[in-house]
Amino acid sequence: MTMTKVKIGIVGTGFIATILAPQIQSSKKARLDAVSSRTLAKAESFVANYPGAIAVEGADQLIARDDGDAVYIATPTSAKEDVASRALTAGKHVLIEKPLHSAASFKRLSALARQKGLVLMDATHFVHHPRTSAMRQRLAALIDAPRSLHTMFYFPFSDRENIRFDPSDEPMGAATWPGIRCGPSSNTSHRTRSKISRSLPSGTRTQARPSAQPASCNSTPARPQPSMSVIQPVRR
Repeated sequence: MTMTKVKIGIVGTGFIATILAPQIQSSKKARLDAVSSRTLAKAESFVANYPGAIAVEGADQLIARDDGDAVYIATPTSAKEDVASRALTAGKHVLIEKPLHSAASFKRLSALARQKGLVLMDATHFVHHPRTSAMRQRLAALIDAPRSLHTMFYFPFSDRENIRFDPSDEPMGAATWPGIRCGPSSNTSHRTRSKISRSLPSGTRTQARPSAQPASCNSTPARPQPSMSVIQPVRR
């Protein structure tokens, strides 16, 4: 019996799209159907390495294709909800690259996906990785109940023209990315900062700032502690 592959279109041709595209193309259950960019030339350059994939100009043209099943959204954060909403409205399943700019954004998209009977998923891949499942299964036997967790994450950004430093494209800035790796979901920057705020002394507010140092996530189940490489306490 021949399995029908899910036909996936990609909106955006940035770095993260170049990581996922070959994985889609090599999958036994999916294939790369089309790629859109703001300019047709960029889309054509992208699909040159993927026989059978079509280049289109703009997200609207990709979403309007009647032969696509799903859309992977790899745009800057500021555009994600709008593109995802249009894709869901058009009847496409959506895989959306992390992060979204707020929990409210995710709730709106989730409600629309439920209404349409479609799949909406964010691309926080490690949550779904077999390694994560294996760790959860072996955790109790190896270390019993965890009392604290310390992790480090570092990603060099020497290019100050990167969109992560542009608040119009990335409203939450560089502090979003440590939050994704350290927190429980794709909407973690707001949630992590909220938890940190509750753990600080009364009268202290938190101010996110980009850091050139590795992001450190220190937490306990009862009371998360602030990561000083990401959060700067500011006295009122």
